[in-house]
Amino acid sequence: MNIEKSVKRYTKSIHTKTVDDYIKLPKNERTVNGWWYRNIASFTMDSAFDRTEPDKYYNFLKKEFPVQYFFREYLYRKLSWYKFYWNNTYYDNIRPIFAPQNTRLRKIIPRTWSDITELIPNFLFECLKKFKEEECDNINWESDEPHKKFYNELQFWYSYITIERDIMDVKISNSYPPRNAKGTYEELYGELNRLEEELKTKDTECLTWIINNREAFWS
Repeated sequence: MNIEKSVKRYTKSIHTKTVDDYIKLPKNERTVNGWWYRNIASFTMDSAFDRTEPDKYYNFLKKEFPVQYFFREYLYRKLSWYKFYWNNTYYDNIRPIFAPQNTRLRKIIPRTWSDITELIPNFLFECLKKFKEEECDNINWESDEPHKKFYNELQFWYSYITIERDIMDVKISNSYPPRNAKGTYEELYGELNRLEEELKTKDTECLTWIINNREAFWS
């Protein structure tokens, strides 16, 4: 308990409107035991827009408490910056080498040539599937009406991508006329063209829905 009180005593901040008010305080009020300075809690709105206030504050500390300032302000900020830089470097450049992220989505893009007209729907469909299969459990879809609406639509399009679309592909494959079939173009390819157009229309509806609701794909 004594340790806790001691820590609070040394970490307690001071609330002042300006740096000048802080400087004018008696030394025993802005320090602990006359040597450990107390920080200003925060700069108020009156001084927040004055860029000289923070500089004035740190210059005062540097002059009055040079050793403390070096360890508590300068060195601390330097170490914090290096830690921030290292974390960013590690997570952005080093860690992905050994534990690459988004592997499922990257597998959708083949190493061989593929037209962008095929890559766009395949990639976006996989994004929807990944979200439904791997991230949905992290969200309370009953929290409000927008969540319920999105989830119901998500289930509808997930069913389309994983079930109905495969059925339509089979129908299209089975609609090609036999090699030696005779008849008009409409008789031979009419049903095939109708099914392909139906698939294209449905795909466009799904892709449009994904783009329009992209901000909801977050967990």
